[in-house]
Amino acid sequence: MDAAIEVLSDVRRALSHQEEMIRSTRDRLNTEISLVRGKIYELNARVDSLLKSFRSDYTDAFVSRFEDMEEASDQILGKINGLGENLDLQLSEQNSKINSLYEDISLLQEEINSIKNRLSEISGRNSNFEILERIARLERESGEKEITSAVDKLRG
Repeated sequence: MDAAIEVLSDVRRALSHQEEMIRSTRDRLNTEISLVRGKIYELNARVDSLLKSFRSDYTDAFVSRFEDMEEASDQILGKINGLGENLDLQLSEQNSKINSLYEDISLLQEEINSIKNRLSEISGRNSNFEILERIARLERESGEKEITSAVDKLRG
């Protein structure tokens, strides 16, 4: 009888020790999960910041290029107005300047069309960035749900 009581006592001690190890492991895993969540939030913040910065820089570059084209357009208009003031120029000089202006206008029109196309691409990409941001948010939420589910299973 004493031997049976001693065996039961040893079993209780062993079970108690296992419970302590399980609690310790659970606490350690909870700590690690908290660290992983912190890293996930940090990475999401970095991604959000990079996306906003990239979008801003890209848009600023195209706005600057468009302003340069407007300035070139003003210069060409100045040349055209200058032709009207110099009516006493020889016909060959006028033709040369007019041809030069037509070339400048043609090049400017090509640049303006190129800028319009790029701006259209940017607006399309901006909607793509919004989609990517939504996907990142959904992935983050899904990951958090998976972590929470895993924690619940460990606790259960």
